[in-house]
Amino acid sequence: KLQAAKIADLVACIFWSMDIVFNFFIGFHRADGCIEMRVSQISKRYIRTWFSLDLTIVAADAILLLVDATEAEAVGLVRAGKTLRTVRIARCIRMLRLVRMMKLLQLIEELCDVYFSGPLLAFINIMKLLAGLALVVHFIACCFYAIGYAGKDDPKGSWVAVLDAEDASLAFRYVISYHWTMAQFTPAPCNYHPQNFQERLFAICVLFIGLVLFSSLLGTTTALLNQSRQQAYAKFREADLIRRFLSDNHVSLFVGTKVTHHLKSSRQRATLVCERDVPALKGLPKSVQIELHYEIYSRLLVHHALFFQLDMDHQETLADIAHTAVSESHYTRGDEPFIYRAPGLCMWCVRSGLLEYRKAGAPDPQVVGPQEALSEATLAVSWEHRGVLRATQASVALKVDGEKTRIVATKHASTFSFLKRYAKAIAKAIGDEYALCGEVDDLFQAFTTTYELAKGIEEIDQQDGVCSPPRAVSDADMQMDRGPDTLSTRRVDTNEEPLSPLSIPGRKGPSLFSSTFDDVIPLPNQSPSLP
Repeated sequence: KLQAAKIADLVACIFWSMDIVFNFFIGFHRADGCIEMRVSQISKRYIRTWFSLDLTIVAADAILLLVDATEAEAVGLVRAGKTLRTVRIARCIRMLRLVRMMKLLQLIEELCDVYFSGPLLAFINIMKLLAGLALVVHFIACCFYAIGYAGKDDPKGSWVAVLDAEDASLAFRYVISYHWTMAQFTPAPCNYHPQNFQERLFAICVLFIGLVLFSSLLGTTTALLNQSRQQAYAKFREADLIRRFLSDNHVSLFVGTKVTHHLKSSRQRATLVCERDVPALKGLPKSVQIELHYEIYSRLLVHHALFFQLDMDHQETLADIAHTAVSESHYTRGDEPFIYRAPGLCMWCVRSGLLEYRKAGAPDPQVVGPQEALSEATLAVSWEHRGVLRATQASVALKVDGEKTRIVATKHASTFSFLKRYAKAIAKAIGDEYALCGEVDDLFQAFTTTYELAKGIEEIDQQDGVCSPPRAVSDADMQMDRGPDTLSTRRVDTNEEPLSPLSIPGRKGPSLFSSTFDDVIPLPNQSPSLP
C-alpha cells in the first residue's frame, strides 16, 4: 500500500475514534424544541443510534492498521486460517464506512435549514447530475476506444492507429477518448475523428444520445436554478417576517428558539397521504365516499371494543360514523394535538408514528403507538383533557368527533339503544375509576375487550330493570385485547392533585357521570335541546 494511503487511513481512524468520544457530549433537539445538553440523555440517545456501528467500524480500521504496521512479520500470520479470516472480515466491515455518509447528509440537511437551503440543494442536485453525466461519458469513451482498437487494422484506418504511431500512453488515450465523447454532447472541438464505418456508425448513435442527454441536463439545471431562486426568496421572506415578529413583540430568546425550531420541524412531511391532499376524491358520489371511508378507517377503529361490536352487529352505523364523524390529521415532530384542560371533543386513534402523553404532574410521559386510543370518554360524556399529547415523530391519527357520533346514533334506531346503554356504561366505569383512584386520565379505557363491554352493558340493563339476555360472546371477542397497556398498568398517581371530572369550569348542568345521550342529544321524535 502507498505511504499516503496508510497516512490517510491512520488519520481517518483517529478522527472517527475522537468522533465517538465527542458524540457523548453533542446536544440534540428534544421534541419540545429545547436543546438537550444532559450527558446522560445524550449518551442514551447515541448508544441507541450510531454507537454500535461507529465502534464496529473503528475496531475494523484499528485491526487493519495493526496488520499494515507489522506487515513484514504478519505475512506469515495472515496465511493462517483464523487470522486470514479475521482480516477479510475486517476489510468487509470497512465497507460500512459508506454508511457514515448518512451523518454527513444529516449535517448538510441541518446546515441547509439554518442557512439558505434552496441554492445549496440546487448546487448538490447539479453536482449529482454532473456526476451522472461523467459516469455515462466514461462508459461511452471506453466503448469508443474499444471499437477503435478492434478496427485499427481496417484498410480505411482508425483513430487509434494515429495514437499507436505516436506511441501514446494509456492515460493519454483515455483522455482523448473522453474528450471526443464530451465533444459530441457539447459544441467543443476535437482533432480526433472516426475513420472507418464502425466508428462513424457509433458516432452517429452517440450524437443522438448526446442530443437528448444534453437537452435534458440543460433543462433540468435551468429548472433547478429557477426553483432554488424562488424557494430561497420565499424562505428568506418568511424568516425575515419571523425575526421581525419576535423582535417587535420583544419575545425572549428561550421562547424564540422554541418557536423557530417548531416552525422548521413543521416543514417535515408525514409518511401517509391525507385525504385532503387528493382533491379529486371530493368528486366521488356520496355512496362511494362512504364505502371508501369505511374501508380505510374501520381497519383501525375495530381495534376498539365499541367499534368492533358495531362492525359485527351494526355495520351500516359504523360506515356512517366513519364517513361523518371520523377525520384524519397529520402531525410533525413537536406538534400538540391537545393540551391540558382543553375541552375534549374527539377520541383519538393513532394510525402511524409515535406520540407521547404526559399527564398533568407526571414525571415521565407514556408512549402512544399505532392502534392505541385516547379520550374514549368524549364519545359519551363531557370531558376535559387531563394531560398533553405531543408527537415525537411524523404521525397520523384519526379523530372521532363525539358530538357527530351521537348525532349519527339518532339516525339509526336499531343502534341508538345500544349506544345509549354504552354511554351509561362508560359513565359508570369512569365514576368507579374516579372513586377508586381519585383521577381519570385520557388513557383510561372503560372496556378493552368486547367481553368487558357486554358485561358493562349487562350491568346497566340490570340497574334499569331491563331483562335482556346477554349477547353470546365468541372466543375471538374475548381474545381481542388492546395490548399490554391495559387499565391495570395505567393507574393514576394518587399523590397528584386530582382534576375532578364532575363538572367542567364554566359549564352549568348535570354532572359528567349523568351526561349520557339523553343530556347531549335528544331521543328520536323529540325536539333538540343541546346544552
